[in-house]
Amino acid sequence: MERIGQADVITVLEKLQHELKAQTRDSKVDQHLLLRKAFHYVTATLYKPVQLAQRNNGQGKKLSEVVHRVLQELFALLVGGDGFAPPRIRILSAALVRELSAGDTPYFFRDNFGGNFSKYDQNKVKYFLPVLSELSNSKLLIQNITNLVTWFTEEHDNLGLKMAALSNLISLVQRYPNVLDTNLHIRPMEQKFQQILTDASLETRKTTST
Repeated sequence: MERIGQADVITVLEKLQHELKAQTRDSKVDQHLLLRKAFHYVTATLYKPVQLAQRNNGQGKKLSEVVHRVLQELFALLVGGDGFAPPRIRILSAALVRELSAGDTPYFFRDNFGGNFSKYDQNKVKYFLPVLSELSNSKLLIQNITNLVTWFTEEHDNLGLKMAALSNLISLVQRYPNVLDTNLHIRPMEQKFQQILTDASLETRKTTST
């Protein structure tokens, strides 16, 4: 594996922060080369940003500050309008958030809208929900259980949101088996699964008969 030094990580993240700042404020700017490079640098290095920041030196402190600023811009890109970035870049941004966060949920997700994910554009939620299920703070997901159940059970064509909601619910019940309310959460999901399986069965029979 390629070993990348702390100074190199700081340099590319600083450049990335400036690029993201421009992109989240000017939708005409559409260059994401640094985002890809930063993801390579962060994932290829044997170091982890948080581990580096814990070192008692100026460079570690600087890296921590740069990572914080980059996470702010990545968050703005993830939840921003359609002109900020195409889907593949949002997916890459979410992956970079996961790497830079090193297991801790960035406070932006908690503080923005009081942590209520229903306030976001639902077409954007699907990009960061999978990341949150992998991070250590479950309170945010527990707070949004009703939203997750609603997104999975309601009738809409956003399959990505349905799958992201379901994966987060599965992640939650694995950690907290009694977190779902029988009437508010479990019954609606049972009905949805029954509908899905019944419809699939009918489609299979229809195809077989023809």
